[in-house]
Amino acid sequence: MDNNSGEIEANDTAFAWNHEADWASSRYDRTHRSAVAFGYELPWGAGKRWLSNAGPVQYVFGNWQLSGAMRMQSGIPFSVSVSALQPLGSFVPQRANFAAGREGDQGALDNPTPARWFDASAYTVPSVGFQGKAGRNTLRGPAFRRTDLSISKRFPFATTRLEFRAEIYNLFNNTNFGTPPANISNPNVGIITTVDEPRYMQLAMRFAW
Repeated sequence: MDNNSGEIEANDTAFAWNHEADWASSRYDRTHRSAVAFGYELPWGAGKRWLSNAGPVQYVFGNWQLSGAMRMQSGIPFSVSVSALQPLGSFVPQRANFAAGREGDQGALDNPTPARWFDASAYTVPSVGFQGKAGRNTLRGPAFRRTDLSISKRFPFATTRLEFRAEIYNLFNNTNFGTPPANISNPNVGIITTVDEPRYMQLAMRFAW
């Protein structure tokens, strides 16, 4: 929790006389986050449990390594805004108001979809010259899940070696959606149109001497 998240929001104060009005989840907050990295050298080949004396076979099947990383986390907090029509100053965020009778209703949906991530009707544009009071970082974007995997092999030649590597990013091809537009004056408000990278693979070879 904070009332601004470093340099990005250092001047973005909704009410100069009440900084506590901006007290909310930090832009960097992830309610839940798990990151795991691993590496494993497969147990066959020279000096290993299996195929240690198998001649050409151990040369082909030995010296393989498996490594990877998994990351899962909650979505990014974001604020609901309006078009910059209020003469409030260059660095003052243009916050929305809660709709009549929906004070405190942040427009969060039980089952949000990319086509409708939140209920924009919970917010309204404040009167000209007035700051909206809906607050900062009232909603949260989609969660993120990604697994990357790498398989590599070393081919030794006396004092040199050739290394082969295959890397697969987003192994399970999880669709990680971006944050939706949150300006209620935008006709596409609440509709997510951006996604992170899909699964892709790259191959590499390296000669070390």
